[in-house]
Amino acid sequence: MSKAITKYLERYAEKEALTLTIPEHSFSQTIVIPAFDETTNFVENLRLLANPSVLAIVIVNRPDNSSLEATRNTFELLSDLKKLRLRNLLIIDRVEKPLEAKQGVGLARKIGTDLALRLIQLQKISSPWIRQTDADASFQKNYYQTSMPKSGAVVYAHRHISSDPLISKAISLYDGHMSYYVNSLEAANSKYAYPTLGSTLAIHAETYAQVRGYPKRNAGEDFHLLNKIAKTNRVQYSTETTISLEARLSDRVPIGTGPSIKKILDIIEKDPGGESYLSYNPLLFKFLAKTINELKSFTVAPCQFDKIIGSKLDELGFQRIASTLHSHYRSCDQRQEKLDQWFDALKTLRFLHKAEKHYPKESLLDTIRGLSPKERETIVSQNPTLSELLSSSERPP
Repeated sequence: MSKAITKYLERYAEKEALTLTIPEHSFSQTIVIPAFDETTNFVENLRLLANPSVLAIVIVNRPDNSSLEATRNTFELLSDLKKLRLRNLLIIDRVEKPLEAKQGVGLARKIGTDLALRLIQLQKISSPWIRQTDADASFQKNYYQTSMPKSGAVVYAHRHISSDPLISKAISLYDGHMSYYVNSLEAANSKYAYPTLGSTLAIHAETYAQVRGYPKRNAGEDFHLLNKIAKTNRVQYSTETTISLEARLSDRVPIGTGPSIKKILDIIEKDPGGESYLSYNPLLFKFLAKTINELKSFTVAPCQFDKIIGSKLDELGFQRIASTLHSHYRSCDQRQEKLDQWFDALKTLRFLHKAEKHYPKESLLDTIRGLSPKERETIVSQNPTLSELLSSSERPP
């Protein structure tokens, strides 16, 4: 068995994950699902009945500041799941003993994934891939049969669905913004060009152990986990299957899809065409590409940066790594690897926010209209509502 997995389970795993009862039967795959204030509909939507060889580890949980109604709903969910008596449903109760609100879903995912790792070590699960999703997801028939790489992480394509026309419009703009961001990162040659959505991931067991698991935080746990993985491995985007996610208003976490929908709905109320919804300036990513090129040149020999680029890098603490880069690492490849790890997904995002002073946000719809047909199609291919907004002649007065 992998030394990395053994070390992780001994030193970094959640203790409760190591003391939970092990299922009698063995399974081919596993999937981890945190569930708070949900119904049992996800059992069918995630095709667990049709795939009895897939073990679903469900962390039924609530934060210690949850409302009375949400708490009552989650206790009911726990009871209803137990009544199903499914052999491939392993239920972890964190309702009686709630999670600290500040650790929230990150801790829930970590408990479930740590347990999955333990079951893989015990050969109770044959696949080394630990799938991750949420209770608002729905899978296509081929989800559990998709091809997997040798290590790292996989992020699956997704689409948001809603029966509410206003929410559909809001989420189409948000998804367009996120797709535009990832595509623009890729065009700028960033190593961190991938979507970050916790309900669409699969993580190789050894990779998970090597990066010491999920961070225990109530938001952004998926972003930070993938950031750690991308520094030493590969995050692969897969379009073999598409995961459908319910678009809904939510205040469970301070950042993410739910809060973003709320903000965009406020914009749509004043501007039904969505023209005033702002996203990153295209020139910002040209600036990023230039920065990445200048950092690459710096690995060959210390050089002078563009004045604005240098100031933004210094604000991020670049001088601390620059002062030792050439004395500590002999080859350009080693220095490039070190710089890639330093200028990670989080620093890239912070860099872009700082540079917005020079390249202010612009209308997302106008920006997408100005892209090449190929780039535009990549963004709207899974987003028909966005395509309608783009073709609309509606403009603000």
